Amino acid sequence: MKRFWEIVLLIIFFIPLILIYPTRIVGKRNIRRKGRVILCTNHQSSVDPIVIWSRIFRRRFNFMAKEELFHNKFFGYICKCLRAYPVNRNTTDIKSIKTTMDMLRREKAVCIFPEGTRLKSDESNELKSGVIIFALKTDSPIVPAYIKKKFRPFCFNKMVVGQEFWLSKELGYVKGDKITPELIEEGTKLLSKKIYELKER
Repeated sequence: MKRFWEIVLLIIFFIPLILIYPTRIVGKRNIRRKGRVILCTNHQSSVDPIVIWSRIFRRRFNFMAKEELFHNKFFGYICKCLRAYPVNRNTTDIKSIKTTMDMLRREKAVCIFPEGTRLKSDESNELKSGVIIFALKTDSPIVPAYIKKKFRPFCFNKMVVGQEFWLSKELGYVKGDKITPELIEEGTKLLSKKIYELKER
């Protein structure tokens, strides 16, 4: 039933939106078809999740979205059809953390905007630590991506998808070890570098 409503939403709402904001996806094949994975990208527009949801058919991503979007029943229902789940950005949301960890352990694909909010400029923002913890605790590969936007209707935009990598291998982390603040800081710097180096492609 959920799949049926996904198709209905695609036809009614999102095809016109994608026509207004056309986006070219580069490196789509870098996203694995099976197994757990975390897609991490910058976040410049509220259209970003819709572009990812409607253009990347290799995987059906589950999106971490701010809980305010779910306060309205209608929009909350649409968010659920888009496979989004709420997160409280003002506190440590234990329920959201458990949901994300459970999805990854069940070999699902999750999309997270690690900056935690939309940024209108091309400048990088400090990343939140959540995605680093998720990747290390579940030993999930991360796929970095960068979305280039012009914020004008009918102007072509571009999303560049990079190669997947394992933070555990990059940082020399062994599953079960303590995740220290120093390790998180090193991980966020590495992820930020991998995301923002894609904007030059």
